[in-house]
Amino acid sequence: MKEAKYSYKNLEAYKESKQLVMSIYGTLKEFPQEEQYALCDQLRRAVIWCLQILPREVDELLLKIKRIFWKWLLAR
Repeated sequence: MKEAKYSYKNLEAYKESKQLVMSIYGTLKEFPQEEQYALCDQLRRAVIWCLQILPREVDELLLKIKRIFWKWLLAR
């Protein structure tokens, strides 16, 4: 399947966020056993949330840009 030219996966922020997720997951493996369920779980959810919110925000921004463009185009 051909990847879209303006996909969120092409953004540097997304690529760096993925690297951050992998780095944090690696670091969390080194935490003491008693922290594995409380602190580690919260950190995992926070990091994944950052990665999940990016595509939604990019889609919203692109939709706003398209609306502005079409309003401008139709006003001419």
